[in-house]
Amino acid sequence: QNGGLVRADMRNGGNGGVSEPDDAGPFNWDTPFFLSPHNQKILYFAGRRAVRSLDQGRNSTSVSPELGLTKRGTATAIAESPLEAGLLYAGTDDGAFWRSHDGGAKWEEIHDKVTGLRGPRYVTSIHPSRHEAGRVYVTFDGHRSDDNSTYVFVSEDRGDSWRSLTESLPAGQPCFCVVEDPRVEDLLFLGTETTCWASRDRGTTWHRFAKDLPTVQVRDLVIQDRDADLVAATHGHGAAVVDIAALRQIDADTGKDGAHLFRPELVTRWVMRSRGTQGHREWFAPNPPSGAVIRVWTREAPPANTRVAILDIRGETVATLDLAEEAGAQTLRWEMRGAGRRRGREVEAGSYAARLTIGEKSWSVPITVRDDPSAASHPFAEAAFPTTRQ
Repeated sequence: QNGGLVRADMRNGGNGGVSEPDDAGPFNWDTPFFLSPHNQKILYFAGRRAVRSLDQGRNSTSVSPELGLTKRGTATAIAESPLEAGLLYAGTDDGAFWRSHDGGAKWEEIHDKVTGLRGPRYVTSIHPSRHEAGRVYVTFDGHRSDDNSTYVFVSEDRGDSWRSLTESLPAGQPCFCVVEDPRVEDLLFLGTETTCWASRDRGTTWHRFAKDLPTVQVRDLVIQDRDADLVAATHGHGAAVVDIAALRQIDADTGKDGAHLFRPELVTRWVMRSRGTQGHREWFAPNPPSGAVIRVWTREAPPANTRVAILDIRGETVATLDLAEEAGAQTLRWEMRGAGRRRGREVEAGSYAARLTIGEKSWSVPITVRDDPSAASHPFAEAAFPTTRQ
């Protein structure tokens, strides 16, 4: 807030302030900053001017002219292309939009290149692509100017020209953030005044996403790449996490033969034990459900008694999961427990498969079950909790 950046060393708990050049402020309440994706020692942040530090904030230098269109303008977004070192973009709360090709040595204004705005508007986010060096997304919010229009744009030429992505979005949705999936370039997410939207065709069409998310401002979005989780920061309802693994698997051929069985993520046989607490306060919440999440889509309602079979490496059925007689998407959960003579017993780590059969057609996907990776290294894991396995 207001430029009050702090540097923390998570290895030893040490922390310290980040130096600010005298001419860099004032800063916005939501001061933008980031570590360069090309060099984690380089820190950028911005207020009245853009600032760069080559040693993670111990020393810093202003590297831009005054960014605002007015004397009171302050930066609200700053970003660097993850594919092209030194290609910077910065935007302000009074509608200025800038670009630098050389790490801040020279800047040029590009706000006049964005057509379709009803005047200068607050720049809420800038998101350079991880897939194409020239591609960059930007969102604007005009509600402070009595303008509730929906503003999200993309450029394919480093900001020389822009195209609106709002054709299929409703009017009256001020936009706060847009992110591109790091693995699937056509998969986008957009946070607006009331909800989160998803697109599988790079913004041509949008669909309201996460039905359990209440009507709330979505102010920031981050994708946790390893676990395929979309994390949404809201204004009033805390943070929300949504699994996007299935969305990553959708392509032009998905569902052409009437159904689709999505590949589950890696499954872990967690040892149920306390893992201690971190931070200043204790936090309590239900454990996430255990087992493998298996998602199925069918164009038509499947016949009665349609099941997904879980097979071991020998092809023997260890469990079955029933599908509802409903068309569309269904989510099933295998608790990693067997059926028949192994009923109720947790299966061993290893390779399994899920198989959906409808009529003469079948679909199969692999499932990998692993042991808790921390169990072997924990001195009390099995000795203190010998009954955690059945």
